[in-house]
Amino acid sequence: MYIMKTLNPNRNDLKKIAATRVPELLYQSEYSFVGLIDLNHHTISRCRLDAKSGEDFLTSTDSYERICELMKRLHISPADYDYFDSHSPLTKVKHALDTQGNYCYTLHHVKNNKELIVRYNFVYFDKEQQLVLSTIQDISYLAYQDFLTGDLNRVGFYHVVSNIIKNDPHNDKFSLLFIDFKEFKALNEILGFEGGDAFLHHFHNKLRNCFLHPIAAARLTSDHFVCLIERKYLDYEQLTKLLKQSFTYHDKTILIFAKCGIYHIHDRHVSVNGMCDRAHLACQHIENEYLQPYAIYDLKMKEIYMAQSQIRRNIGQALENNELQVYYQPIFSAATDKIVGAEALIRWIHPEKGMISPDVFIPTLEKNGHISVLDKFVSDMISLFLHRRHDAGKKVVPISMNISRMDFYDPDMLSALVDEFSNDEFLCSHKMLELTESAYISINNLDLHPLRKIQNQNVRILLDDFGSGFSSFSTITDYDFNILKLDMEFVRSIGKNPKIEAVLHTIISMAHELGIKVIAEGAETNEQVNFLKSVNCDFIQGYYYSKPVPQDVFEKMLDEL
Repeated sequence: MYIMKTLNPNRNDLKKIAATRVPELLYQSEYSFVGLIDLNHHTISRCRLDAKSGEDFLTSTDSYERICELMKRLHISPADYDYFDSHSPLTKVKHALDTQGNYCYTLHHVKNNKELIVRYNFVYFDKEQQLVLSTIQDISYLAYQDFLTGDLNRVGFYHVVSNIIKNDPHNDKFSLLFIDFKEFKALNEILGFEGGDAFLHHFHNKLRNCFLHPIAAARLTSDHFVCLIERKYLDYEQLTKLLKQSFTYHDKTILIFAKCGIYHIHDRHVSVNGMCDRAHLACQHIENEYLQPYAIYDLKMKEIYMAQSQIRRNIGQALENNELQVYYQPIFSAATDKIVGAEALIRWIHPEKGMISPDVFIPTLEKNGHISVLDKFVSDMISLFLHRRHDAGKKVVPISMNISRMDFYDPDMLSALVDEFSNDEFLCSHKMLELTESAYISINNLDLHPLRKIQNQNVRILLDDFGSGFSSFSTITDYDFNILKLDMEFVRSIGKNPKIEAVLHTIISMAHELGIKVIAEGAETNEQVNFLKSVNCDFIQGYYYSKPVPQDVFEKMLDEL
C-alpha cells in the first residue's frame, strides 16, 4: 500500500505526525494510494503505509500537476481524460472542501489491459496548514455488485459475460435467459417491501442452485433476472416449475408466476446488452405464462418489435398529416332493416403502405399506453360529425366509440369525456361508449367515479365482445350497462353449432328480461341474419349489411333514409 502526500519538503517534522495520524484517519487499508496534499506548494509526496521500522513513511515528493499528468498518461482510461482534467485541479479540490467538507469523483483506470473503477477521495488533514488527505480506492467490485442479492448487477453481468464469450470459441453452446415476474407490485403490497426483497433474495438463491447451473446470474432491475447457461442444461419442463414459485413470509404464503425469454447465442459480435434485449423481447411475446411460461427468440420477433416501434414513433405525425380517419359501420334494426346507429372505427391510411390494419397498431398503442391519444381523436371527430349534421338539420343516429381501460388511467381523457357529457345534453343521447367485458369489470372493481358520472348523464354504455374469453351470465346481472354486443365468434357459429345457437337464444332472452338491448356483430350471411331475427335480436351489425365506410359514404347512407 502506498501513500501520496503533498507536503513542503522542508517541514520534515510532519513526516512523524503523518506516520501516526494518517493510519488513524483511514478506516480500511484497501487503498491503491493515500496522501497528504499541500495546497500552498502544489507538491506531492509518495509514501508507504506498510513502512517497516527505520524506513521513511513519506518517500518521493513532486509537483501535483506533474503527477496528475503522469497518472493520466499511465493509468486513466482515455475516455475519462476530459473528466479528469475538469475534476483534478487543486482549485476545484479546495473549493469543494471549503464549501462541502469533502470531495470525491469516480473514473476508470486501466491496469494490465483491464479496466478498473476507482474513486478519488479528498478531506482536510490540517485545514490551517492547508494539507489535504487524498485516497484512491478500487471500487470495481461495488460497481459490479447487486446490493440485494450480493451477486452481479447489470454492469457486472455485462462485463463477466462479455469476457466469457470473448474467450470461448464455442459460442453456440451458450444461452441467455431473461426472467420477469408477473404482478410483482402486488407481491410488495401483500408482503411489504421487506417481504418483496426477501422473495427476490430467495429466488436468486433458487436460480443460482438449480438445474440450469448458471455460469453468471444477475438481477438487472427490480424483479428482472438474467443468467448465462450452457444450453445442454436447458430443460423446459424443469424451467416451467422454476417459474412458478410458492413463497412464505411471516405466515403469509403466496404463489407467484414468472415468464422467461430465451436467446440462443450464435453471434459473438452481438453485445451482451443486445443479447439481453433479445431475450427480453422473447419474454414480451409470451401471451399466457400459465400455459407456456417461456419463449425462444427468433427474427420474426424483431420484425414485429421494429414495426411496433415505428408505429409508436409515427402515430403523432400520422395525426398531424390526417392519415388517421374515422370510418363508420352502420348498425341496423333487425325489425326494419334500417340504419339506427353506427360504430366509429379508426383507420390508418399510410401514404406509402396504404391501409394499416387496426389489429396491427391498436394493440401496440394500448400496450404502450398511447391509446388514449387515439381515442381522444376519435371522440373529437364523432362529436364534430354529430353536431355538424344536427346543426344542419340532417338525420342523426347514435354513434358508439370504443373505450380502452387505459383511458380510465389518463386524467386528460377522463376529464374531457366527463366535461363534454356534463355540458352537452345532445351528445349524451347520441354518443355511446363501448367497453369490453374484461375492461368493464376491471374498471368497476377499481370503483372509478368518472364512469359513474358519465352513466349518471344517461350516456348509454355498451358491453362489447360478450361471449369472448371468460364471459359469464353474472356479468349481465351484476353490472350496469344498457346494450350488450354479442361477440362475432358467437354469430359465426350460427348454422354450425346447435349448442351455440341455444346459448345465443338464452342470452338474448335473459338480456330482454333485464331491460337490456342486444346487438349482434359480425353477421355476414343470410342464414345468420335470419336466425338472429328469429330469436328477437334487436340490432345487427356486419358485412351482410355494410362494411365500415368513410364518413362521406356514411353520410350519403344517412341522407337516403
